[in-house]
Amino acid sequence: MPRTILLVDDDRALVDALARRLRSAEHRIITATTGEEALHCLASTTVDAMVSDESMPMMSGVELLTEVHRRWPEVVTIMLSGRATAGTIVRALNQGQIFRFLIKPCDADEVAESLRQAIAHKRVIERSREILPLSRRMHDLLAAAERLHPGILRQAEAELRKITIRADDFQDIEQLADRLAVEISSASEYLPVIAPDEVIVNPLIDRRGLDATAARTEANQ
Repeated sequence: MPRTILLVDDDRALVDALARRLRSAEHRIITATTGEEALHCLASTTVDAMVSDESMPMMSGVELLTEVHRRWPEVVTIMLSGRATAGTIVRALNQGQIFRFLIKPCDADEVAESLRQAIAHKRVIERSREILPLSRRMHDLLAAAERLHPGILRQAEAELRKITIRADDFQDIEQLADRLAVEISSASEYLPVIAPDEVIVNPLIDRRGLDATAARTEANQ
């Protein structure tokens, strides 16, 4: 799904040229030449990332991005400036909470790479938020497993200690989120829904470990 990027600069020729260079199948580019116009765009369109010049009439880039952070904190922002001072950079970082500060002149490739990283950063945040309800569901499933088979989690913990997970087992958080979704969906087919206030024993058990432990326990009986 294409991501929407807002470009803001009071130089219409410059912003149009940058838009042409950045436009691709992965991005939908919209433009504005004033801070007020940019705020109007944000109020009417879902924007993923934003690139703004610092030096603009009526509303500076720092003022604009500070307002954007206050009203739309999910938008990842990048600032461009040809006359950057230490004070400007500090205000942009502290008040605007910008993702990156680029010094003009910078070419379209540098802006494109910064946007790629900004979108990746936003994607990580989005997937991290998706993991939270999945982990809560896993808590419920584990509690249900313990209720159906008392002591199974203690046995599963012993199996879990034998497992070594390397850092490169998950290349990024998206793969982790996808695996959690599949595992929890599969486990839901075998365990009943439980009350949300049921006691949680341990959230860190792989369902396959539970299955293996349960199978051994049943065989020993």
